[in-house]
Formats: sequence, C-alpha cells, structure tokens
Amino acid sequence: MDARAKNQLSANPRQDRLRRRAEETNKYEQLKRLPADQLTGKLTKKNQNYLASLKQALKSEGGLDQTEAEDLTAPLLAKIIIAQEEGQTARRLFGLAPTDLARQLLHPKAEKKAESKWPYFSVVCLAFLAMFSILAGVYESIARGQLDPRRQIGWLTVLALALFMGWVVALYKDLVKAGIKRSHLQLWSIMSLIMTGALIWLLRLPVIRNVNPALPAPVCFTIAAEAIVILVFLMRHFKISHIFFEERRKQAKQ
Repeated sequence: MDARAKNQLSANPRQDRLRRRAEETNKYEQLKRLPADQLTGKLTKKNQNYLASLKQALKSEGGLDQTEAEDLTAPLLAKIIIAQEEGQTARRLFGLAPTDLARQLLHPKAEKKAESKWPYFSVVCLAFLAMFSILAGVYESIARGQLDPRRQIGWLTVLALALFMGWVVALYKDLVKAGIKRSHLQLWSIMSLIMTGALIWLLRLPVIRNVNPALPAPVCFTIAAEAIVILVFLMRHFKISHIFFEERRKQAKQ
C-alpha cells in the first residue's frame, strides 16, 4: 500500500477501523493454524502462568487429563496472543479467574446467572456501619457529652457514610474484576476520597444538623454489635469469605 492510499484510509476513520478489523481477523486465522506448542511459546510469562492455572483447574474441576485440558485451551491461544500484542493480559481479556473460566469451558451450555451484588454490598455496608458506630461511641464516651454539636458524629453521618463506603467498595471490586488499569483505579480512588469529604461536609451544614444529632455511646455500641451479628450471619449464608480486596487477593494468587 503506497503513501497516498494510507493517507486516504487515515482520512476516513470508519474505513480505517474496518481495515484494522480485517487485519486482526486475518492474523487470528493465521495464528489458529499454528501448533499449540508454538503459540504457547509466544505467550508472556504472566499469560503462561494463567494458562497453566487454567489447565490445572480444568483437570481438578472436570477430571480432564493433560491432553484433554490442552485440547480445550488450544482455541484460546490465538485470542490471547492478539490481546497480548495490545498490552492486554489473558486475565483482563476473559475477565475471569482461571477457575471460573475453567467452569465456563466445562459447562458452555449452562445458563449464566448474573451474580447478585446485593449480598456483598449489604455485608460491606454492615462492616462500615459497625466500624463507624464504634468510632462514634468511643468519641462520645471520651467527650462525655461535652462536645460542641458541630464536632459531634451524628447518626445520619454514620448511616450515610456506611452506605456510601459500601457502594465504593462494591464498585471497586467490579472495577478490579474488569481489569481496569492501575492508574485509572488510583484516580478513581482519589475521587472517592474527595466525594467522601464532600459528603461529610454536607452533613455538617447547620440546616442538616437538627436532623443529625449524635447518639449516646451505649446506643452506638448496641448498633455496632447488632451490625456485626447480622454481618457474620450474611457472610456464612452467602459464603462470602472476604469483605475487602477479594479480587486483589485472587489476582495475587494467579
């Protein structure tokens, strides 16, 4: 293709996208024809580890032998290499841990039930409610009712922060699971801190102070105890092993 033709393509974004898509399709078809061991040799160390974990999960979850596991993962190799050239890992490409992807490969016709986010969100909110209630109780105990109303921790502040932080942590889990870039995740975390500060400031405004009184320390400790009891029950019921940074723990093991 000469320089003139390239300039014409670059001047037409839609045509340029179609050209790149066609090139990717051709490359994918070419890669599919190569032997699996040759494709495996093109993978980065991280992607090789992901593939090895996937094969191991196929053997443990589905009772496959090494040959069967390799046959089942062979069609994925070309996709991983193309994504790899664009700076994308296999973990981010599939958006699943090796064990979860193995289950999907073993049961391709099984109905995919959307994972409900409410159990995890509820557990995180209860955890923060317990923490903030204990903090408010300790604060009130030390002050012994001598605090200026403007410096007290109101019940509405505790509740709003628990709900807001529950939403932040639940969303953080989804972002990590989706494979968002670390720099973007850090920027989002900073924005969340700014929003938290803004929420606290709003709840301290005089117009809200009348409906946001501080609760006595015994009441705060009672709320914290009840929140912990419900928290433990929900974690056992929904089989939630970790509250915070579960996706980071999964990635660290891969």
